[in-house]
Amino acid sequence: MVSLFQAREARNLEKAAKETPEARQRRLNRERKPPQNKVPVYVWDWSDEDPLQLVRIRITTNRESKDALESHRLSQSIYDSWSNEWDLCEYFGEEEEDEESLSQDVFDGHNDPADNEAGHKAYIADHIQGPAPFVVSSPEDDGSPSEVTSFDILDHMSTHYGLVCPLLPQAQAVDHEAWDLCMKAVGRVAGPKNPSLPDFHESIIRFINALQSSNGPSSDTFDVFPSNRVTINTNRFFRDIISFDNFFVVQRHAFQPNPLPWTIAVSDLPRALFVFRLLLKHSLTPASLARMLLEEGVAFRTVLPLADVHVKLSLHDIVTIVPIQLSNYKFKPSDYEVYIHQRAMILSSPRGRAALLRGGIIGRLAKEHLAIESACLGPSSSVTIHRIGFNITDNTGKMYWDDQLTEDEVNVICGLHRCYTGMQRI
Repeated sequence: MVSLFQAREARNLEKAAKETPEARQRRLNRERKPPQNKVPVYVWDWSDEDPLQLVRIRITTNRESKDALESHRLSQSIYDSWSNEWDLCEYFGEEEEDEESLSQDVFDGHNDPADNEAGHKAYIADHIQGPAPFVVSSPEDDGSPSEVTSFDILDHMSTHYGLVCPLLPQAQAVDHEAWDLCMKAVGRVAGPKNPSLPDFHESIIRFINALQSSNGPSSDTFDVFPSNRVTINTNRFFRDIISFDNFFVVQRHAFQPNPLPWTIAVSDLPRALFVFRLLLKHSLTPASLARMLLEEGVAFRTVLPLADVHVKLSLHDIVTIVPIQLSNYKFKPSDYEVYIHQRAMILSSPRGRAALLRGGIIGRLAKEHLAIESACLGPSSSVTIHRIGFNITDNTGKMYWDDQLTEDEVNVICGLHRCYTGMQRI
């Protein structure tokens, strides 16, 4: 819990340095009157899997969120205006004074909202360090504006795929159909949200089409070629990211600074190159790199070196029942509600963070119940105490551990049902 709030505070300080006056005003308005409708609410409660571990569970419906907010005292509720979300826990604060005492405090001038606003302004003044990046505003479902950072397609293509654009681009006629197809190929939305760049669109289209061909991109547009003008420094790459046991593991010295005992590992070379390019562009800790990968939906591991100890439990001892239905069963809306409950039970365990680390559709489903901060704090107590999880071994015999779900747990998260067909298998 403490680690999560420390990480949040550090992230909010980074946001403060880039906050626009308009965004600051909206945030201060939220702080004056924190919203309680259509806002993420997380409850901290004891884990069923580890009774000594508090886990952060997202409430899935708006009605349940309102009930949870009403059932917790003010001292048991923490609102973060930067991310616009609530954390609730009975252990956050002491019992509040009775209503008469609170009313007297307000009457005497304590907890004056003007004092809070003055503190907010002083905080912002201390941490604003420069202009914010270009942002655009768009309305949310509840009518309030939200901030959307502009998308840089050139940075996306160079960081993710290694595109190197020509030094002297030439404006050419735009082939909108080809551009839209290429945007879909790299996971972007076609149309006005990703407009083409007249000076670079032809280079980007050729590069994406070449990535899908057997020959691949040319050496002048791909940074993995030694002859490219901004080629990947392979000596540094293999010094910063070591390969063993079918994984690419980032070494501690590659992070600046690095106060954390765990590191990042990915399972293939393209992801390793993506991580390496991020480390070249930014000064990152394992936690900040993990957050970037989570926001991109990239699968990775947060591995921690641990001594191999004798334990009584393992992943093989965890039994999860995948629902079974008869051949003539008709699914009802209540089946979906049961699925949501079963999914939440798995994800609310300390090992639930492993679903976020898998990326893809499983990671997106996990984000409906968990905040991504829970995956940025390193392996859970299931690993550090009980050694229930995944491990890899380096060339010296040192074991690196991380959380992992069983295949049946993954199947339940994805909504799998085993249905009889009435036909005999031969």
